Amino acid sequence: MMKLIVKLALAQVFNTSQQKSLSIMVKLSYIALTIGSFALTLVVGIMNGFQKETSKKLQGIHADIIMKSSTGALDYKKLIEVINHEFIHDVKATSPQAIAHALITNQEQTLFSPLSLCIGIDPTHEPQVTTLFNTLCNSQNKGGQIADKNILIGVTAARTLALKEGDLVNILYLPEELQSKKITLQESSARIGGTFKTGIEEFDTSIIFCNLDFFQELFTSIDVSQIVIKCHKDVDIDHCVQRLKARFQDLEIYTWKDLYPALVSALELEKYAAFIILTLCALIAAINCMALIFMYITQKKMDIAILKTLGMSENAISSIFILIGSVITLGATASGIMGAIIVGYFIQKYPLITLPDAYYVEHIPVSFDIGLIAAVFTTLMILGFFASLIPSRRIQTFSVAHLLKFGAE
Repeated sequence: MMKLIVKLALAQVFNTSQQKSLSIMVKLSYIALTIGSFALTLVVGIMNGFQKETSKKLQGIHADIIMKSSTGALDYKKLIEVINHEFIHDVKATSPQAIAHALITNQEQTLFSPLSLCIGIDPTHEPQVTTLFNTLCNSQNKGGQIADKNILIGVTAARTLALKEGDLVNILYLPEELQSKKITLQESSARIGGTFKTGIEEFDTSIIFCNLDFFQELFTSIDVSQIVIKCHKDVDIDHCVQRLKARFQDLEIYTWKDLYPALVSALELEKYAAFIILTLCALIAAINCMALIFMYITQKKMDIAILKTLGMSENAISSIFILIGSVITLGATASGIMGAIIVGYFIQKYPLITLPDAYYVEHIPVSFDIGLIAAVFTTLMILGFFASLIPSRRIQTFSVAHLLKFGAE
């Protein structure tokens, strides 16, 4: 019986040359579903690309996990030793950081930067944890760019102060914690070892990086206050954070996502919102397929009556029309998804559209994965199934005797 149902369904789909109206409706339904699946796949792929590229950029510059002391000072050498021993299967690398505030000016002191965050880092271990050194505008001699009294500043800050690599600058800072209402800034000279461009405004405008030795020479009373951690590739970062919190209860431990909760939630929401909106557009195409099945059933009333007379059940006859809609949906969905993947590949390979600075990426990113494609394919097949099931139920209302006596009037 199943072979007969499949044969009859395929015959109706592909042999419509003598039924011009049905042939046109099949083509229109196929085109509509193809456009719907193409748009849904491509738009969701672009939104997925935005989410992944933004997360990759933020995660890279911030590291996976940050451990911070609420009191200000850490016995970081002992702490790193404990982490590397007890969390060896989770933690790939660690690096200490010290943080203070400072101002930088050019040598003539005619231009001042906004209040900057000065971060002291270990140039040996930092590249294993963050992607800071990969963002340097001059990729040569990365280690030397932050050696001795060299500092790294963002491209936006360098442009504001009219500075370039190799220029001398003045650093204005408070060497110790504020003890009275009177503020006396001290001054030290440094050299621009390099500039970095992360694409994150707060970094490129108001962050200075220097090595830990120089930092502790300037800020004599400020110690290492946080440790940044890079996890192994397949480690569940949230689970690792929970374990670290249980082990070090007196420390503040969080992931890079906790620094940008609104942005992370917005990217996730935008992807799902785009999926829902484009699914509604695909639903319109599915309604077109529903109209096609109604037309098939209307024009095949006599054939349906004959099949019932020969003993075929109503469910079996309904299966023929459900299969017709499913075959059209399957072909159109596959074509639309393949078309979206091809277009997405060219958008990613040949980035012709440049995005403004408001975004964290320079060009439109596209990212497809198996889960995304499976979700699109399953959604459209379900829409196609119900678009065929609803009109096929009309078969139950047909009277065989009436049709055989009066015809398909």
